[in-house]
Amino acid sequence: MKFEKKNLNIGYFGDGNWAYQNLIKIFKDKTISTKFICLRKKADNRIKILSKKKKIPCFKFENVNDKSSIKKITSYKCDYLISMSYDQIFGKKILTLMKNKIINCHAGLLPFYRGRNVLNWALVNDEKFFGVTTHLINEKIDQGNIIKQIKIKISKFDTYRTLLKKAEKNCSILLYSTIKIIQKQKGNFATISQKNINQKGSYFRKRNSQDEEINWSKSAKEIYNLIRGISSPGPNSKTIYNNKILRIKKSKIIKLKTKKIFKKGEIILKTKNYFVVNTGFGRIKILDWYPKLSLKAGQVFS
Repeated sequence: MKFEKKNLNIGYFGDGNWAYQNLIKIFKDKTISTKFICLRKKADNRIKILSKKKKIPCFKFENVNDKSSIKKITSYKCDYLISMSYDQIFGKKILTLMKNKIINCHAGLLPFYRGRNVLNWALVNDEKFFGVTTHLINEKIDQGNIIKQIKIKISKFDTYRTLLKKAEKNCSILLYSTIKIIQKQKGNFATISQKNINQKGSYFRKRNSQDEEINWSKSAKEIYNLIRGISSPGPNSKTIYNNKILRIKKSKIIKLKTKKIFKKGEIILKTKNYFVVNTGFGRIKILDWYPKLSLKAGQVFS
């Protein structure tokens, strides 16, 4: 494909803060022309307002793979289509028409963190790093060739909220730099097959309500990672106390030596501001929870 000397025409699919921050960067670059913006079904009004200000067509599809949708997309004659936090899967027809010209930004270290809720899973799995990856979209979810990738450190103090902030910032930077690589190389940019990194990779499913339940037979470290991994703005982890659901927002692993033997899930100590629970290995201090039920030392979470 022949490009003009500096201009690159793109169609943009995305929504939310991820897409918004990236669009701000793109709009500052006069050599990138955004022909349209396609939003998720539940659209972000900020992007609508931004697109109106920039006089860029903005719309959404019930089904991006309908004939009418594809006809509208191709009518803009874009060089590339860009996807950031878009909620629909591109089908065979549009992938064929735009072969190797649809780029996605994924907040996961491909090929190992494909799928959904990968930031949650990275924390729950006690990873020391998470990744942000730009890749070509093909018919297999998150399995297209990698264009660019960075690794970001996960500290022991990181939570789902802090990881989201890191991911949003780095996704915006990485996707913009990827667009500039495509533009500079005039479409002849290098990619890496995910199979060259690992033949199988790994896929993570969307988390469900059962994944929120604390198993007190697990170690204090495993429970700590679960709590921080799905903390706000996630649903928060849960346990049962007197037949009522207790949501736990924040915790800390502690060392507390006692001669007494406690049951797994037993409350060892309760104060006004925190309580300590015995686990399968080690003790954990619960620093924030709701609702504020009347908790007592000696009682056991089920």
